[in-house]
Amino acid sequence: MNKHERIHAPGKLFLAGEYAVTVPGQPALITVINRGITIDFNVSKSTAKGQITLSSSEYQSTFQTDWATVSNYNRQSLQTGSWTFIKAALAVFKQAHPSLDFGTLPNVELDISSTMKNSTGKLGLGSSAAVTVAIVKAMHTAFLTTVDPLAVFKEAAFAHYLVQGSGSLGDIAASAFAAPIYYQSPAWIALEKEWLLTDFTSLDWQHLKIEKINWPSGWSFAIIASSEPASTRKALANHNDLKGLLEPSRKAVQSAFHSLLEQDYAAFRLALAQNQSALIQQLPEGYQTAKLAAFLHIIERLNIAGKISGAGFGDNGFVVGNDQHSLFPVRTAIRLAGLHLIESDN
Repeated sequence: MNKHERIHAPGKLFLAGEYAVTVPGQPALITVINRGITIDFNVSKSTAKGQITLSSSEYQSTFQTDWATVSNYNRQSLQTGSWTFIKAALAVFKQAHPSLDFGTLPNVELDISSTMKNSTGKLGLGSSAAVTVAIVKAMHTAFLTTVDPLAVFKEAAFAHYLVQGSGSLGDIAASAFAAPIYYQSPAWIALEKEWLLTDFTSLDWQHLKIEKINWPSGWSFAIIASSEPASTRKALANHNDLKGLLEPSRKAVQSAFHSLLEQDYAAFRLALAQNQSALIQQLPEGYQTAKLAAFLHIIERLNIAGKISGAGFGDNGFVVGNDQHSLFPVRTAIRLAGLHLIESDN
């Protein structure tokens, strides 16, 4: 008898605290969006065992492997070629669950689909994080009795880091918990070392904090896409000294967090503006592309809460409205500025 399941891992958008959050213990606010990765999978009770077959809208051909092959993956092989985040997710799942008899596990077929792109390409909404979370979540659903979001996060976080080698892991956390979150990164990401798969069981998770946030009732949310892809890793490489950003970022994030809890729109708008100002002051020239600078001018003129999200140097911004602050004028203004509005839910 076959087992059919469908799981979903949403994309993310940083609301506040980006860059600084790459320092363990520094806070950030991250929300999820209604775009992400969906996996339809089938666990087959055939006589063959341990086979894994993946198909994806991203690739014309399928990818086939088995748990014996996964056992031979290493850090080097996970950083080259295609399907790297998926290979890493499988490898860390196997590392994390030594009590499973992988040689007798039934075959599993996974069909991966994404809504993380549009006609202009990737939207910068955490597609690699979402697919890594989705694979780990699918393995937990298929082969374990329960699906624990924290366990999914930890496995997906290490898998993603093995491939990418940088980042706060906040995008992984938001996707794994499928909710807006208050987030602090763990201690181990500050260590400069070449990680091995076997390091998973000894990682230092001190400073990690993931707290779900209830999005205020009646607050609308939309993404402003510049369609100019950006890279946090490249941006950080241009500016390694974050000391001047840490305290103003922490204060702004704490203020934004409490304003969400209290549903205080004016305080939330001010906190975002303070975080935005600190980022502009501390990051190198180019953080505000022409399109993103135009976006900031629009939301200031219209008195709307919003900010550049994530890496800057391209990608996205976001806006938040409520009953007194309609997003309708934003739609017209951003279109005239050559930007694209993507509706989203929280």
